[in-house]
Amino acid sequence: RLFEKKIIDFFSTFVRLHPQGPAVAAKRLLLGTLGTRALHHTPLRLMLSVLVNFDGAGAVTPSECISICLQFFNHILGRMPVSSRSVISALFLKVMEHLCQSEDPTAEVDVDAATAVAAAIPDALLEDLLPLLAAWARKCMGPKASTLLVELLSGLASASGAQAL
Repeated sequence: RLFEKKIIDFFSTFVRLHPQGPAVAAKRLLLGTLGTRALHHTPLRLMLSVLVNFDGAGAVTPSECISICLQFFNHILGRMPVSSRSVISALFLKVMEHLCQSEDPTAEVDVDAATAVAAAIPDALLEDLLPLLAAWARKCMGPKASTLLVELLSGLASASGAQAL
């Protein structure tokens, strides 16, 4: 517990006192942590638990958000112990929804890229993550999301997909 407290204090201090503000700090901390080759699940979980509680809204653009999500689900999550994947994935989607800028209502939404994110989520986790995935997609994809979410979630977990909306 002492180790975890020290790590949380370090991450919190970095984000809170960063000279360019919490949004820039949150993005740098997230990208720096995810860019580590030998990433252990405990520091990742602690970093995500810190970022979900900080005001880092708007730290990443929707396209950056999709790219980070693809990197996480395709390359990082699989290296985590199976027992920690559910907790880490849920925290990750909460953080990404929190940090993502709301999409410009006039912008074109990349449904294929968002679908790739959903498809990268392991089947064993998908049903539990559907509400979080739907919330992330609404924020990342903007106001057109309700129609596009049906397309995105159909077939992934068909019975649960409609309920998540």
